Amino acid sequence: MRSAFASFTRPMLSAVALGLLATSCTNQAVKAEDRLVDGIELPSEEMLLREKIEINQGFGGDGFGEHFLSYELASNNSLIVTYTFRPEDKVIGTEVFVLDPDFAMKARKQLWRVRPDKLEGIETNLRPSGCLRRWDHDSPELAVGFAASDAMYGVFDLPRPISCDTPAAKAARRMLHGVLASFPRSKVAETFIKQRAIE
Repeated sequence: MRSAFASFTRPMLSAVALGLLATSCTNQAVKAEDRLVDGIELPSEEMLLREKIEINQGFGGDGFGEHFLSYELASNNSLIVTYTFRPEDKVIGTEVFVLDPDFAMKARKQLWRVRPDKLEGIETNLRPSGCLRRWDHDSPELAVGFAASDAMYGVFDLPRPISCDTPAAKAARRMLHGVLASFPRSKVAETFIKQRAIE
């Protein structure tokens, strides 16, 4: 049987290969210069879209604080906001929103800027470029979790300004607070914020 490639000359094949290479480079989920963590290359956008992303806040000196707020952005564009009182493992409130696909995509593209290259479990823990953990109980201001499955999970920690305030940390802080501010107004989140204010 004659090869399907027999009618293509070597220059034509080279041009096709270069075209595919150029396409793969321009279809990056996040440009290297836009990333706020150390890394080499993210998976394809198609793979990233299958993941769940969580933004968590409410950390205390020993890790998790008593009052904990989570935003979960799923692959189906749902956003689940959950407020938990951790000492009793009690859910204070939950809200579910369905985001516009374009809006959800914009949020993901921002959050991918702090995603680890690989998801290798809870030990996959990144901070902004130039930030190191300074003490044992250096708890984050916010944490972003990326999950492809129970086993494939990675975390980005945004340190508090007192711990690290590098240009990358400042940019990550602006980005994350901007994403949170863009989400639909949540009564659950407002209750959490009020509770934290009186602690």
